[in-house]
Amino acid sequence: MNPISFPEANKLFTTPEGMTKEQCGDLPTWEGLTMPDAEGNRFPKIISCWEVSPEELEQITRTRKIWLHVSGYGMPPVRVDAEYPFVIIEKESDVIG
Repeated sequence: MNPISFPEANKLFTTPEGMTKEQCGDLPTWEGLTMPDAEGNRFPKIISCWEVSPEELEQITRTRKIWLHVSGYGMPPVRVDAEYPFVIIEKESDVIG
């Protein structure tokens, strides 16, 4: 799978110092806040988009598995999804400030 840019992307994580592009390439992302929960709390969120090759899609279809690798210590809250994660705004007055 390869990370790809997308229209909503507003930040680029670059390859960490000491790593090669083969070990960890640049990652286009959207960075912002979640929609408010029931108590009005909003939390930081980073979204990236990944493109699956035909061979990977075949393997996912066959095994029904996707593996998530996180480098570093600990495990941050993560989510893997296939659905478009952004709210489509019909008109400017629908925007949450």
